[in-house]
Amino acid sequence: MVISSEDHSPLPRVPQRRLFYGWYIVFVVFMASLITSGIGGWGLSFFLIPMSEDFSVSRTEFSAISLFRLAPLPLLPFLGVLVDKKHGPRVLIVGGSIAAGIVLVATSLVQTIWQFYLVYGILFSFAQFAIAGQLVGPAVLAKWFIKKRGRVMAISAIGISAGGFVIAPAVGWFIDSYHWRDAWVFLGISMVIVVTPLGAMFMRRQPEDMGLLPDGVSPSDASIDRAVEERSDFEYSWTRGQALRTRAMWLLLVVQTLSLGINLPTLFHQVAYVQDKGFGLLEATSIATTTAAFAILGKLLY
Repeated sequence: MVISSEDHSPLPRVPQRRLFYGWYIVFVVFMASLITSGIGGWGLSFFLIPMSEDFSVSRTEFSAISLFRLAPLPLLPFLGVLVDKKHGPRVLIVGGSIAAGIVLVATSLVQTIWQFYLVYGILFSFAQFAIAGQLVGPAVLAKWFIKKRGRVMAISAIGISAGGFVIAPAVGWFIDSYHWRDAWVFLGISMVIVVTPLGAMFMRRQPEDMGLLPDGVSPSDASIDRAVEERSDFEYSWTRGQALRTRAMWLLLVVQTLSLGINLPTLFHQVAYVQDKGFGLLEATSIATTTAAFAILGKLLY
């Protein structure tokens, strides 16, 4: 993001907060990542056995849900356009969380595997992509933080592992105590009551929309011209074309894709694998929760 001194009037004065508003954005992204990864990654593993048995399908047929979850990917560039609009990130978080909550409750009503493919595989994935940290989070956080960008990206990424630590035991308990259909209702309600209000109250596109500057720099300390000069020492904005021509961008893309290709199948089958070894659902839940806890610890140490 580049601030042009030619096209901007002085930033409006706003009351200075003791806590920089950008940290509220970090919290929103953290919680959105926690819920979406907890449901879409860690939580789905708990449904493999009970839903496969109820639908009388093989695990291979149930696992095909992963292919249907890729269906909304071509629509992501259109969602990405909204991220740059003034109220776009808030619309994506609020609208996406409400839609995701409704779809998750609807998932509790499916009667066949094909209904599951459609409702959860396609509809929920589209809503999840709208609010997940891979789309809104990095784009918005990069505007709010420059000097501390790496730190806040790491904090928000911890939310992915925290999803396993929080959501996994809750889903395991619901399925063991009640039914897998009740677990989907719980997840849908949790999505709406946690993510929707946070997004509505706190999500903002960029600090300039609130009369602020990145990293909590006070607008009263510098004019826009001086702010641009100071930021140019450590910030450079790439155009899409420039980024696509860099080797680094493609290497990062390959590494991220390979990483997800390894991690997601492991998360998807871990609970069923533990149960196949003779352990109960509660033991499998404990193992999944412990795995998530060490993932959090690893990110903190890194």
